[in-house]
Formats: sequence, C-alpha cells, structure tokens
Amino acid sequence: MFGLRIFDWNKLIKILAVFGLVVGAVFCSMVFSEDDSTEISCVSESCHLDMYNDDASSPYPHSPFIEKQCGECHLEADATSNSVSDVVSKVVIQPVVITCPDYLVEHTVVIKGLVPEAKFDINVTMQNKLGNKVIKQFNAIVPANEQDVRLNDERAPEISEVKAGPILRGVFLETTITWETDEVSTSAVEFGVSEQYDNITPEDGLLVKHHSVTVYGLEENKNYYFRVKSEDIFGNKGVSEDLEFSTGKVLSESDVELEDTDVGYGSEFNIRKAEIFVVGSDLGLYLEATVPTSLRVEYIKVEEPQGEELEQDWVTGTTDSEDVHDELRERKEWAIDACYRCHPPEELGLSHPVGIEPKDTTTIPEDLPMEDGVITCVTCHKPHGGDMKYFAQKEITKEICISCHLGY
Repeated sequence: MFGLRIFDWNKLIKILAVFGLVVGAVFCSMVFSEDDSTEISCVSESCHLDMYNDDASSPYPHSPFIEKQCGECHLEADATSNSVSDVVSKVVIQPVVITCPDYLVEHTVVIKGLVPEAKFDINVTMQNKLGNKVIKQFNAIVPANEQDVRLNDERAPEISEVKAGPILRGVFLETTITWETDEVSTSAVEFGVSEQYDNITPEDGLLVKHHSVTVYGLEENKNYYFRVKSEDIFGNKGVSEDLEFSTGKVLSESDVELEDTDVGYGSEFNIRKAEIFVVGSDLGLYLEATVPTSLRVEYIKVEEPQGEELEQDWVTGTTDSEDVHDELRERKEWAIDACYRCHPPEELGLSHPVGIEPKDTTTIPEDLPMEDGVITCVTCHKPHGGDMKYFAQKEITKEICISCHLGY
C-alpha cells in the first residue's frame, strides 16, 4: 500500500524534479568548492605543480610539503589569509628577524641598509641553555641621532691577558688560548714548534672582546711558540708578542674539573652590556650576557623620515595585484627561522652553525646552496624532502664535511 503506482505520473515527475535539484546543488557545491581551493592553493595547474610532482615522490618527503601546507614555512607565523582580494591594495609591515643560534657570552650584530633618519624599534631576546630568556628593548631608535659613532681610527685592537690553558688529551692533543681586546674584533692563533709559525687556526669572524681559540693536533713533549691576532671592524689588525707553551704535561678531561658554562659567568642570568653604535650607514648592537646565550633580534621601522614614502625593502606585503603571496617570508627567514619553529635549537643538540657567512678558509660548493652568502639550514638539508634521511643534500659522513672544510 505504500508503493508508488507506476501510472501515477504526477508524483513520479515531482520526485524526479526534487532529485535533480539535489544532485545539481551537490554538483555546484563541489565545483565552487574546488574553484575556491584552487584560487588559494599554492599547488595548482598554474602554480608550483611541477615542483610538487617532482619532489612528492621523494623517499623521504617533508610532511608540511607533502600535505601542501606551504604556509608553514613560506608565510609569516601570523599570516591568516592567502586570498587575492585581501592582498590587493594592502601593505603589511613585518619585523625583520636576525638569529644567532650559537650559545655565546658576547654577540655583535651589524644591521645594514637602514634609513639613517627613520625611526626603529628593536627587540633583543637572549636565551640560555636552560631555555630561560631575557629581553632588551630599544624603542624609537634613529641611527642618525646615535652618539656612539665608530670611526676608523686606524688603530689596531689592543691585545692583553693572553693565556694558554692546560694541555688536554681528548680526541686530539689540544689547548685553549684566551685573550682580551679593547674593542670587538676577530680571533686567530698562529703557532708552531719554531718562531716561523707553521700553523694558523681559521679566523673566527665573530666580533668579541673576550677571545677563546682551541688549538688542535699538538704533539706531546714539544715546546710551541704562538701569538694571537685580532682584526677590528675596519680591518685594523693587532698581533700579540711571541709567547710559548709546552706539551710536556698532558691531562685528560677527567683530570680537569670542567666548568659549568652557565654558572662560570655568574649564577644569575642577565644582560651585562647592551650597546648601540653606528658604523658608517650601519647600525651595530653589542650584547654581553652573564652566561652563554643564543640571540634573536627583531627590528621594525615605525616612522618614516619627514616627507618620504615607505620603501619596498621594508614591505613584506604587496600592492601589486599580480602578486598573490601574502606576508611571504624572506629567503633567509624561511631557510632558518621557519625550521626553528618545529626544530628549536635547544632540542637539536650538536648542529652546524647557521646564519653566518663562511670563513675565508671555507669553500662552499654550488650543490650546497647558501642564501645571500649565508649558511642556512637548507644548505645541508633539502626543504621539501629528498633521497636521504634527514633530507640531507649529501650523505651524512665525513664526505659532507670535506665538501666545505678542506683538509678536515
């Protein structure tokens, strides 16, 4: 009694009409949904599809890439939209970030390319190995108004308190040379069994006042001559007097009470010195903590010089309707800072320094890419995945070391 009579044409037509409307609505919903996703997707017929197809077949794919979560690495952390309509006629100012992941007591950062008459806010975060942070803020800084202007006095750094530590037997026979300078400068040690100084350590380009260089590959029961060298920010070079140390007495690491570096500079963690200086058109920061720390510097232009327009160098958004990338990270930022969002330095353990320029004694081959002359995470790791574990550019053996460090 509940069946539909086959000759009841009116009811049959009504049911078919309703069914057609439902199917049509579902189809239209799917079409428009697909169109919307195509509009904002990084991977489409018109954008990056070939790159995705090539790298998605890697044996070790990077999960954000394979899941098409491009914004995780390529967009600023607070970016909320990729919509074209949100980008057009929109200018977004984002802080510029500089990171120094190595744990050091001293950090010197030189910020280049600033507009001298513009006004900047600078936030400095120093973090010790325990994860504790200290923040220092410099507000409304106008480089042209800063009083500490460093001029080239053509005077070499003054070197003092040069000391050679105990001779230790670790993997190699080694000792550590320490000294002080009256201005921030680089570090290097010349040494040898004669005053001809047959060896020199690679120059440490970090600009510091408290210097420490470890000399490796010593021979037992030898008398060594050495001298230390420091070069300031202007290229003036200072050299110490000739000094000596002997490898007649060798200690093992267990014989020496190793200093807890987080306590050795004072048990309280704070910033000991925070100085701003100007070198030419560049703004410098010198920061000294009571314990070794990593460093993060964020700076942003908060006020333009009178009558000047906003410069494109400081704009991470766009007013070009043909560019639909909203709040796109700079290359060095996504190649370092984006990686640290998921892999923070304190959890990585032993890791190659990034955010630095290679030293003169180091040659980076073309197949290990840098960004603007700086070593980043993607120098050794492929960001989308690869054929090797850890997305390595090369097999993680001694071979990858000697690609850059000749004679390793």
